[in-house]
Amino acid sequence: MKKIILFFILTCSFVSIKNANAQLEFYQFVFNIYDNGERIVDTNKFKVRVEAFKGTNPTERILSHNLQPGDSSRQMGYDYDFLTTDLLFDYIAKIHIAKGKDTMTIVFDNPNVSAWTTVAMDKIEFEKGIYRLTEKDWPKNRRDRPMDNRYFPFLDSSFDWKKIKQ
Repeated sequence: MKKIILFFILTCSFVSIKNANAQLEFYQFVFNIYDNGERIVDTNKFKVRVEAFKGTNPTERILSHNLQPGDSSRQMGYDYDFLTTDLLFDYIAKIHIAKGKDTMTIVFDNPNVSAWTTVAMDKIEFEKGIYRLTEKDWPKNRRDRPMDNRYFPFLDSSFDWKKIKQ
């Protein structure tokens, strides 16, 4: 009887172990902020915060993180880089960009996104309002970074933000 129980425990434990080559799930936002056509990284001008809410309960906040600009040469050419080890399709993520009392909010609401998601935004021209990226509006462009062995969807500098404004 002891051998059967031991066999069962060992079988269950080895079956539940994931493949050693499996990649940890993540989502990442990389972006640049512009104001009147000028690229801005001044933390005195813009306050940037990323929040994530439970997809099944949009009032339940899971994460809130203030974001500072970094060295764009180390962040694939982007000033702002947010990375977390969670599944974006389980959440509704928001980027809040505040300039004084005005706020621009970008909402990511795509329950069918990959478990390994990076979304790049080449040019976020600051404009007060709420912008929602859903599965229908999800970027189709793909940027390849062979040196980093990565590729990801991106919104290029000519993206029309007005079409996703609420």
